[in-house]
Amino acid sequence: MSSEDYLIRYFRQLGGVIAAIFDFRKRKMYSEAIEEIDTALKTWFKIDPDHLKDKGDDFLIDISNNPTDKLEAKKSIAELFYQKAVTFRLMGKIEESTHTAKIALRIYKEIDSSSGEYSIENQQKIAELDQMVTKI
Repeated sequence: MSSEDYLIRYFRQLGGVIAAIFDFRKRKMYSEAIEEIDTALKTWFKIDPDHLKDKGDDFLIDISNNPTDKLEAKKSIAELFYQKAVTFRLMGKIEESTHTAKIALRIYKEIDSSSGEYSIENQQKIAELDQMVTKI
C-alpha cells in the first residue's frame, strides 16, 4: 500500500470520527462524544485519557520528544483533545475542559514551532484554546 493510500484512508477515518463527534454534540449526547474521542485516542494512538492527570506534563513531553510520531498523528491527537475540551465545555465541566484544552494547546504550539510552516488553522486553534484556558 502506498503512503498516499494510507493517508487517504487515515484522514477518511479521522473525518468519520469528527463527524460522529459533531453529530453526538448536535443531539446533546455529550457522553457518547467523549467516549468516541477516548476510543480513537486509545485505539489509534495508545493514549489512555483516564491516566493523563496522573502523568501530568510527562505525557506532553513524550509526544514532543517521540521522533516516531508523525506530524499528521500529532495534529490528529491535538484535534481530538480540542474536540474533547469543547465537548466538556458544552457539558459545563469547566475544570475538565480547561485541563484538556491545555493538553491540546501544548500540542498545537509544539506543532507550530516544529513544523516549519505557517498554518492559519493552527493559529486559530491556538487562539481559541488560549481563550478556553484563560476563561473562567
